[in-house]
Amino acid sequence: MSDTDLWIDAKTAGDILRVSERQVNRRGNDGDLQTKRVGPRRILYLRSDVERLAADLQVVERPRSHVIPKREMVPMKDVLGTIERAQTELTKAREEVGYLRGQLDAQHKQLTDAEATRQQLVAAQARIAQLEQDLQGRTPWWKRLLGRS
Repeated sequence: MSDTDLWIDAKTAGDILRVSERQVNRRGNDGDLQTKRVGPRRILYLRSDVERLAADLQVVERPRSHVIPKREMVPMKDVLGTIERAQTELTKAREEVGYLRGQLDAQHKQLTDAEATRQQLVAAQARIAQLEQDLQGRTPWWKRLLGRS
């Protein structure tokens, strides 16, 4: 065995092959990778075999397969604090939405009232025009009273 034939663990082999540790174990079980058992549970993989398989699979050109990030426990105090802040922000947002709805309703009412007033103005202007037209055809009352035409 030369110096380049080093034994690596499943995580390192997975990083090289861009697959999960479980998939590396399957490759070892299938005989694609030479394995060496160290202790009752730990299995090491021959680095040269892993690199050869990586070249055969062209892993440099492939993106890494699904890797599930490790989860860390967050203290309950931090979680509750975050929830309380979110609830406070939500309450403020609801209050602002209510205020804005009130403003919108008031403006809508003013717009409706303005439209009704505009219609009344148009009707009044039409009535004035009608009355002025009626007056143009008549002789003044004092001329009619005195008998002057």
